[in-house]
Amino acid sequence: MFELVEIDRLVGAADNLRRNVGNVTELAASIRSIGVLEPLLVTPAVDGFAVVAGHRRLAAARKAGLEVVPCVVREMSEVERVIAMVVENEQRSDLSPIESAEGYFRLIDMGITQKELAKKVGRSAKHVASRLALLELPRTVRGQVHAGRLGLGAAAALLELVDEPQVIEEIAAGDPADVERAVLRHQARSAQRAEQLGHDESDVGDPEEDLQVGRDGDDGEAEAAESEWQRRARERSEAEAARRKSLSEARTARGEFVVGLVQRRLPKGDVSAHVAATIIETMSAAQARLACRMLAVEPLPGTFGPDYRTPLVDHAASSVGNRDRVVLAVCLAKGEEAARAGYPSPLGYGYVEFLATFGYEPTAGDPERPAGDEVGRSSDAA
Repeated sequence: MFELVEIDRLVGAADNLRRNVGNVTELAASIRSIGVLEPLLVTPAVDGFAVVAGHRRLAAARKAGLEVVPCVVREMSEVERVIAMVVENEQRSDLSPIESAEGYFRLIDMGITQKELAKKVGRSAKHVASRLALLELPRTVRGQVHAGRLGLGAAAALLELVDEPQVIEEIAAGDPADVERAVLRHQARSAQRAEQLGHDESDVGDPEEDLQVGRDGDDGEAEAAESEWQRRARERSEAEAARRKSLSEARTARGEFVVGLVQRRLPKGDVSAHVAATIIETMSAAQARLACRMLAVEPLPGTFGPDYRTPLVDHAASSVGNRDRVVLAVCLAKGEEAARAGYPSPLGYGYVEFLATFGYEPTAGDPERPAGDEVGRSSDAA
């Protein structure tokens, strides 16, 4: 369960993984209208509560002028707190690759092995290792990756030159689209220089003969080596172009197909199954908890407490009737969140009106539809 906490008692974590909460103007406007729909995760601190997850919501709530916000209060160790910050933000896709890497490194620094870390954050060991490797890049280049100016493919290519930080910075300062080819060109030149140095140190023949060999042999080998690197760069570039083309073609094909699909009469069972899968997949943790309580479905043990999502998914898969009940419960949970927020909203008073249709008697504490707002009303029985 969550509780309402005075906003002045909430303190943002100094080590928050998100470097910047960004522009919260639109979120503040939404919160001003319908309140904070998903509670913040906080842990007790000396002067109140330290925010573990929800820094952006907190900033928007302050901008909206709220005095209290819904919070889930949980006692957490330092390790649990950092893990929760990493997992919650990654699930929202809020963290940049560099922010994720810094969060992973902080946990490694606390004594967690990479294997344990991967399990705790629900990622593969390869994913964790690839993120941690980003921290080996020069600081300025990490900044470019964090800002999105350099993609992960370019960053991975630059890691091939990790022992040459100055070269990495020079390449990263150029065209982002040319980074991988620039790395290959540099490696080719380095290989040629190493090969030439080997010849210079080992050859002891006639100088004129050496010159001739260099003209007839080494240059040809260098050209071959250069051609090989160029070939590899071209193939990678062509493969990436082909991938992007296929993605674009698929996107266009899906768009054209969907336009016709929504005009067709489709089997109700197939449509209901897809709607259910979408709703269940996109429900929040708080909504899953409320839905479980509505359905009397017991949660399962999870890494950070009870897991409400998995038993709901299993319950929905057990029968068509249970699938529809789970969908209804999740929708009702969304409405209940809106009603609890204490601010009038279409979702909140629409939820109460739906309950009233089936016998619920609204009280003074329920959200009411503003006078003159008839949008969404219908005289048709369900």
